[in-house]
Parts: sequence; structure tokens; C-alpha cells
Amino acid sequence: MALPTTITGLNTASSPAIGSFISSGGNVYLFGPNATGQAVAVQKATDPTTAFSSVGDSGAFTEVRWISAYKVSDVIHLIAADRISGTSVTFRYLTFNMSSDTWVLDETILSGLNTQTSGAVLQFISSVVVRSTGEVVAFFSGAQITNMGNSYAQTYCMRRTGVNTWVNISGGAGATQVSAGGTVDFTGPEEVLGTSDRVHFIHRNGSTVTQRALTSANALQTAGTTNFVGSPIGTGTAIAYDDAGTTRVIWAAMSGGSTAFALTFDSGNTPTLTQIASTLGTSASVPAARLFNDGTDAWALYRKTTDSDLYVLKSTDDGANWGSEASAFTGTVGAADINLSIDGNIFTRGSSVVIPHIVNDNGTLKYNEYVVRTLVAAVKQIIYNTNQAVIRAAYW
Repeated sequence: MALPTTITGLNTASSPAIGSFISSGGNVYLFGPNATGQAVAVQKATDPTTAFSSVGDSGAFTEVRWISAYKVSDVIHLIAADRISGTSVTFRYLTFNMSSDTWVLDETILSGLNTQTSGAVLQFISSVVVRSTGEVVAFFSGAQITNMGNSYAQTYCMRRTGVNTWVNISGGAGATQVSAGGTVDFTGPEEVLGTSDRVHFIHRNGSTVTQRALTSANALQTAGTTNFVGSPIGTGTAIAYDDAGTTRVIWAAMSGGSTAFALTFDSGNTPTLTQIASTLGTSASVPAARLFNDGTDAWALYRKTTDSDLYVLKSTDDGANWGSEASAFTGTVGAADINLSIDGNIFTRGSSVVIPHIVNDNGTLKYNEYVVRTLVAAVKQIIYNTNQAVIRAAYW
């Protein structure tokens, strides 16, 4: 059957879908809140062009909100916000093993957090990476800080050093505050793994985007900031990848009206953030561009306001410039972050290298792929003499 494939059994109101990911066995997996929003669901397809089916929910939640994920071999590491009440949020860490189709871990990172912004909008955003040592680093919207009579949202990080053991950067109890405090809300926490197990924390307040690096020795570095053109809206996304020995980072978000922009930097303790001059597509809108790397080039997947369809752009120079847009999905995609999946990886399925994505098409979730390139299969030519002995063999 042809793509896109309709997905049922996931809640479309509380978090974007997560993925997709391909296992070592060639199966495709995606995650999201289940139909009631009271567990994290995982679905699997042996052939994603036909159908996905449930392979089990996580333990019970009161209300699943934002989910984030990071893939290491066949294990998917996830963080999900559990909204216990209007002003109480618990962040949980879960793992799912694609080789055995089993949920393995379900741990509490922090509980009882009031993550409201000064505008009384609850924040549930999280991000997760796994270092080469296996240590998990979580970055999330945490407890408010009161300043001059008002409370403002802040961002925090924690590390997992053992089974059910979450510590701050110094190894003690409680989370480390990454944001600077003050009389502004820090929102949209996003992290990427840089060079030498360095972790880059990216968040924003108003029109300012801030990056702080956590070294492999767990020293939190001085923040670097840049003024984003316009005011970032929606949720920013980021990728980090190796470019001939240099780890490049690209972060993208919507800016004010209808243009998606990106900023770039090279992994380091105090990198310089550069907002690129070219846009990631005019008439773009929330959800912000989802970023991918195919091993050579960077890709952005985004929605346009003019037709509510999805498009892709490619950059061959680490985000400095972007080529012509191409159609990725035709439908009716609403202008909200929950309508386009996050944290997926480019993968090879069959003879195609694809950008997988789950999109909310006018209320119906669909799995789709944009083909980046098609791999050419090896062809063998053998020429025999009259006695059936090989006299020439060619491969290409």
C-alpha cells in the first residue's frame, strides 16, 4: 500500500507524536499519549505502508503531556510530563526496548512541580540525551521562581547516575537551574549532545535565545545569547551531528509572523551563536521546523500557512543556507506544535533513506515518509567462456 498510513489509538491533544525509529530488526516504532491520555503508547509496524499496531502502554499516568525521546541502538529513552493537577507536574523517565517489545524502566525524576509561566500557562516541555557512558541527562521546565511579586518559569537539568538515581550536576539531590532567573519566563528547553559528551542546553525568553554547555566533567558553562529576529513562537528543535570531526548544532524556531529561522554554532564550552540570514521557508508557521541530518546534509521539515501542507528544505553548508523547498505532505495540518512529530531520526528502509514523520491531518494522525535519496543496489555481471569458466566479473 502507499503512504501515508492512518494511525489510530493515540491522543492528539496533549503532545506531538514521537518518532519514528527503526529497530535493528527493521521494524518501525512511534510513541505518543494513548487514546485516554493516561499512558505513553508505543506502536509498531513491520511495514509502515500498511498498518501500525499497539505493542503495549507504559504504566499509568494522571495525564500525559509533552514527551521527548532519544534513541540508543534498540533502546528508546523517553521523558514525559505527568500533569497531576493544575499546578502539580511530575517528570518521569521511561525506556522501551525495541528488540524485545517491552517497557523496561519507569522512574520519577522530580515531582510536585509548579511549572506555570507568569501568564498562567503551564509548561511541560522536556528534552533528553544519553552520553557515551550511558548517563542520561534531562532538561525540562521546572519550578517557578518568584521575583518582585510574580512567578516566572525556569529550566533545570538532572543526571541519571544509576537505577532510580537522579542528581544535579554536582551529584547532589535536586535539580540544577540552567536559566538565569529574573523577571522573564524561560521556556522551550531543548538539549543536544555535543562533542566529548558535552551537553548543550538551549532555551529562550522573549526574543533572546540562550545556550549553556555542560562539560563532560559536569561543569555548567557561561551562557551565550543572541537576539532572535522577531519573537520565537512555538517550540524550537535542534540537531547535532559530526561534520568531518566538528560537531555542528542547528536550532530552529518560528519567528513572530510567518517565517522560520535558525541559529547555528559549533560544539564548545562557550560557542558563538549565529542566526542565519536566510530563512527556512517563507509562509512557514507553527509547528516550527523539525530538523534532521542524513549523515551529510541538514534537512528541515515545516508547515506553510498558505496551504497547510508540509515542505522540506536541504542545507549543504551546516545551516548557513537552505535550498529550494519541496513538497513532503499534502493535507490540512493545523498551526500547532502537537500536529507534527518530534525527535525522530532519518533512517534507511529498504532501498530508501527517509525522513519519517507523523502528522495530524485535519484530526487524523498519519505516518508518512519523505524520500531523501534512493540507494542503488549492487549489480553483478559475469561473463563466461564456452566452457562456463568465468573470464570477467564486474560489480557496480
